[in-house]
Amino acid sequence: MKILLLIISVLIAAQSAYSYDSLKIAYENAIDAYENDKFEEAIVQFNKYLSVASAHDEAFHLRGNAYYKLKNYEKAMEDYVRAYELGYIDAEMFYRMARYYKENSNNEAAFTFFQKTVDTDSENTEAYIELGRLSIQKEDYEGATRYFRAALALDPKVPD
Repeated sequence: MKILLLIISVLIAAQSAYSYDSLKIAYENAIDAYENDKFEEAIVQFNKYLSVASAHDEAFHLRGNAYYKLKNYEKAMEDYVRAYELGYIDAEMFYRMARYYKENSNNEAAFTFFQKTVDTDSENTEAYIELGRLSIQKEDYEGATRYFRAALALDPKVPD
């Protein structure tokens, strides 16, 4: 009986080591493909990795970026939202989310994520301009003035 338990324990330990190694390899392959602009392959590898490591915020962010590069914006948004829910903070991701929401007429969410963009990157002129535009739509002219002034302070040549 003790020998049987020992064999089962060894098999479980070996399976765990194999799973960890294959998971690590999938993540490394995903990063390598991503860094070499092989976005389809990166997505395949991130899918393998995230099927087990479903709480890795950076992996969702990077897979979202890969989808974004392939112009699959809905999938990118799904991953960006998941990364955000898991605590990932990235100004470019917030800006992309805001643009997506604005293009899909969700101005409230767009405003929120443009604000998160400038909270994360206070030198993002485009986000300040978009906040100004959305403030005008909400008839918040003081807010619009504040955002446009912030954009002008960063870049006096802002066209708007």
